[in-house]
Amino acid sequence: MSKEKKIKDNLIVYPATAEEKDMLVKFLNAFEIKYKETKDKGGKKSTQSSAGEPKFLRIDISIYGEDIPSDFPFVENDDEWCVDVDIATGKIKNWPQGRDGEVFAKVVDTGSYYLLDENNNIVAAIKRGYVPNKAIPPKNGYSDYIHLFINKTGKITNWYDKPDFSEFRWLKSK
Repeated sequence: MSKEKKIKDNLIVYPATAEEKDMLVKFLNAFEIKYKETKDKGGKKSTQSSAGEPKFLRIDISIYGEDIPSDFPFVENDDEWCVDVDIATGKIKNWPQGRDGEVFAKVVDTGSYYLLDENNNIVAAIKRGYVPNKAIPPKNGYSDYIHLFINKTGKITNWYDKPDFSEFRWLKSK
């Protein structure tokens, strides 16, 4: 096997130096990716992420009083809004039933967006970046704005049928 790392099906096999292994483990830990070290029949070590396919999109943005009122669901410290949206349904996880609302925020390049698997492992991310408007409405948000209409069940009514995650940095082989 050459000195190149081989990536296949979420498995990183490496004839790594201790330094390369430490860098990989720091990366996995930084994004809270669960992993396990194994040895194959030949005794070669590998590191495998337990992250799966994306199920939720986490939106974590800074807000200002005019964007979202401080008593709005999931507002933290009067200046941050963080929600997990079911990608397939557009429904916000743990939304308080009976409450509707609208989020219109100019985020520009200060938001963080994460794709999570069913176990809440991060599988892809945009940290402190522009709004991925191919995945988060509106389509004409110019990567600066988020505009969501949320009904009383927590469903984002202008959620895309097929969000595009091409702007995300994948943390595993896809």
